[in-house]
Amino acid sequence: MINERLWKIYHQVYFQPCDLRNSLVPSCVGQNFLHSGAIISVWNPRGQIYTHRKNRLFAQKAILKLKHQGLRYSFLWGGDRHMRFKELSVFVLCPAHTAVKLARQNQQLAFYVVDKAGALWLINTHMSEHKQRICKFAKHRIVNMGLKRSNLAVSSHT
Repeated sequence: MINERLWKIYHQVYFQPCDLRNSLVPSCVGQNFLHSGAIISVWNPRGQIYTHRKNRLFAQKAILKLKHQGLRYSFLWGGDRHMRFKELSVFVLCPAHTAVKLARQNQQLAFYVVDKAGALWLINTHMSEHKQRICKFAKHRIVNMGLKRSNLAVSSHT
């Protein structure tokens, strides 16, 4: 279950394009979200902060699942406006019911959907009827902050 404080934090999301190798890039040129789909974090399951090493393992498993299911995806960072806290995420071309399934498989508390009109929605993974529109155009939540060395979404503990 997702608590109210975390739900409010999730409302403040921004995205930054991320060019990692081996992505099956859908045609969402420059992350302008030309298609509808879901944005799902592949880091920090259950809203807990893990080490970079553990997050890499979580991401690898999530990507294998996407490839196995034949889903097209691209990488992006999801985080706060200044990307001091950012999690590796994927933009997946899929319908909402598939997005719910993927978010549950990755043990995420919530995920985002970009609808056909380009609006960004926050959806509770375990109560998908609990959703809120974040903004009219998801492209307004794209930032380009360059590379940041520190990341509050990664624990320094091993």
